[in-house]
Amino acid sequence: MFQIKNFTDNDDVRTLDSKGPFTVIEYQRDLSVTPGSAQTAYFCNEMNVRKRQVICDLSKAQITLQAGAMQWTVGNVNATTGVKGVGDFFGKALRGQVSGESAIKPEYTGDGILVLEPTYKHILLIDLDEWGNSIVLDDGLFLACDSRLKHKAVMRANISSAVAGGEGLFNLGINGSGMHTNMSLFKDGKNIFADPADARGLSREAYAFIAGLLKHVRGMAAITNPLVNSYKRLVPGYEAPCHLAWSTGNRSALVRIPTPRGNSTRVELRSPDPACNPYLALAACLAAGLDGIEQQMTPPAPLTGNLYEVGDASGIQRLPGSLEEAVRALEADSVITDALGAHVTEQYLAGKRRECRSYAAQVSQWELEQYLVAY
Repeated sequence: MFQIKNFTDNDDVRTLDSKGPFTVIEYQRDLSVTPGSAQTAYFCNEMNVRKRQVICDLSKAQITLQAGAMQWTVGNVNATTGVKGVGDFFGKALRGQVSGESAIKPEYTGDGILVLEPTYKHILLIDLDEWGNSIVLDDGLFLACDSRLKHKAVMRANISSAVAGGEGLFNLGINGSGMHTNMSLFKDGKNIFADPADARGLSREAYAFIAGLLKHVRGMAAITNPLVNSYKRLVPGYEAPCHLAWSTGNRSALVRIPTPRGNSTRVELRSPDPACNPYLALAACLAAGLDGIEQQMTPPAPLTGNLYEVGDASGIQRLPGSLEEAVRALEADSVITDALGAHVTEQYLAGKRRECRSYAAQVSQWELEQYLVAY
């Protein structure tokens, strides 16, 4: 057990913001000025810019840092490279080379406290659930995140802006976590999805359940992905499934069958996000799967390969591309609306239509930057 005294409980320190495991503090006076930093400290003080620092509580989450960002730790703190095998190392090395970020970002676990280097830069704490579960950062802007988030290099669509602005062609993209939903059905204490005699270890009920999910997943998208921003996650290249396909081991498939078999056999739907109402989402998923069983549906052949990068030319049907499209799909799917009930369906659709109208009337910063000068 440890205690920290005269740190945040100090009249020179003010807490600016806090989200999850992260807290941003600000020093009202810089008491650590050296001859080499005196000029910077003086002018920052004249401009009312204060030195800031991030405190990370590892008891709330594992943390990934930009290399060199850590100043000191206390308590049970364990550090790793975050590299998971040779392939992961080369992938991170390549991403670091093209994005300008450090190739290896250390990951910290435990239940201690991690404090980052102080800086005069403005620090933003961002919850990716409020940003469509993903964000792209310019070179050098990443500082720390929950280790569950995935990083990737994102290429600019507008190459001229990278050249004219002196910025990188590749940026760091951070993907948020979805609400992967795992389901099994049991009868008399036995998992009815399991069949050792099948080549994949799956029963007829399991195949029919998969087929039901694929048939109704567009209709229940407005339930499982209920926000305008939900559909900014469900796009190719962001490690969220957007094509209607299934697989036994392929993590890029919309419906996946994880490896465990026997009583651990389960079907995983990977499209829902944490903004959904879990009760409505589970009701919709079960209704879809059970309809597949009742109608004795057969799923298409499982797909392999990286489905994140599959284009529309593949002919594979996609999830709705917007909340408005998802609302129309829900209206047309009687299995899902019957499962929700007339009252819930009517009120839910009315609320989502209002959201769509409100969003359509907004002018975003992207539109201003893209069109104001050009047109």
